[in-house]
Amino acid sequence: FVAGPNVGACQASTGSTARTFNYAISEYAQFRESVKYALRAGLRAMAAEGCTVALVAGVSCGIYAGPYKQQIRAEYATLIEEVLAEGRGTCFESVVYTTLP
Repeated sequence: FVAGPNVGACQASTGSTARTFNYAISEYAQFRESVKYALRAGLRAMAAEGCTVALVAGVSCGIYAGPYKQQIRAEYATLIEEVLAEGRGTCFESVVYTTLP
């Protein structure tokens, strides 16, 4: 879908998780807003391509969430609603949040 902020995975110093780790995010509110920006970018790109059904994956809801994993997962549907309320919802016939068990 899109790449989101990484505040939870930083393994080998030369690995991809170290290269994408965001040291500037130090609190949940910053992380949440960053995830929201990534979600917004993904929905804009879908709309620009003429998608009418948006299948939305959980951005930064896994290892990238680090200490915020439970909180971002609990709020992710709300994040989608917030972004759609900005006017992006009119582009789609349906928006489906896809999750894994």
